[in-house]
Amino acid sequence: MGSKMETVLTGALVACALTITALVARRELIPHASRTLPHIKDWEQYVKGQPVLGSKGGVSLVVFSDYQCPACKTLHATLAALQARLRDSVSIRYRNFPLPSHAHAREAAYAAECASRLGRFQQAHDALFEQTDSLGKRSWGRFAADIGITDTSTFASCVKDSLPAMVVQADEVDAKKLGSNGTPTLLLNDLRIDGAPSADTLLAVIRRMKKR
Repeated sequence: MGSKMETVLTGALVACALTITALVARRELIPHASRTLPHIKDWEQYVKGQPVLGSKGGVSLVVFSDYQCPACKTLHATLAALQARLRDSVSIRYRNFPLPSHAHAREAAYAAECASRLGRFQQAHDALFEQTDSLGKRSWGRFAADIGITDTSTFASCVKDSLPAMVVQADEVDAKKLGSNGTPTLLLNDLRIDGAPSADTLLAVIRRMKKR
């Protein structure tokens, strides 16, 4: 009798374990598109006047980011892969939200804004993420030369100027207004997504939007 009871209990425990495993797996496989995401009614105010990476058409993706944030660096690679798959279906705009815990993130954001004024935002943006370990270790003049800016002294002076600081501060104000508590924070049209979703997750959300 005891042996039968043990067999029944063991079977019940195994069934419970399998059920829990299936539920966890299902939750991990369900993309953000199937979950509830915060809707931002006035989302278009976060889009206007921002530099665009890639296409200027399609679904709008605004990214509040930090150049020393590991998750932001991962997302940078994810978005590059996503753009290659979608081409003209998504336009990406980066905005600055340097975190106080990252010693060189703010100055890196200034550098990106200065590069944008000189028509080299894409090059600066990619280099800042690809060379995170060199932040604070080489001059901004050298950085400017590496991304194809000839007037390196003007660029280095710009990084210390008040104008990029004002732009970054405005981005920070908007990030907090949006409800962001960290980086990266994404605004995909009117949907806010916190963290660094996979390319498949973003693709699922974009496809759902295009069907509206």
